[in-house]
Amino acid sequence: MDSGAKPIWSYLSDRYQRQLINNSSSNTTAFSEWGKIKHSVPQGSILGLLFILIYTNDLPNITADPSKLTIFADDTSIIITNPSPSKLKKILTI
Repeated sequence: MDSGAKPIWSYLSDRYQRQLINNSSSNTTAFSEWGKIKHSVPQGSILGLLFILIYTNDLPNITADPSKLTIFADDTSIIITNPSPSKLKKILTI
């Protein structure tokens, strides 16, 4: 009996997206070309929240010392500061 369940890899592979483009001045719409999604967590899936946690929870363990990682829900920011512009540039290009 097939329960209809999909393997986890099916949520993460062979996914594509395109953009809807609205032009309000001429009242027309168009679509972009289809593009393959290489990174990200699928939105709207039942497992989406679990994938976000798996994808982001280890980020603080792999960031370098001068950086500060801020994680809130599905939004992540890496903040790097230094009072010296030349040292900051060196940190960012390592």
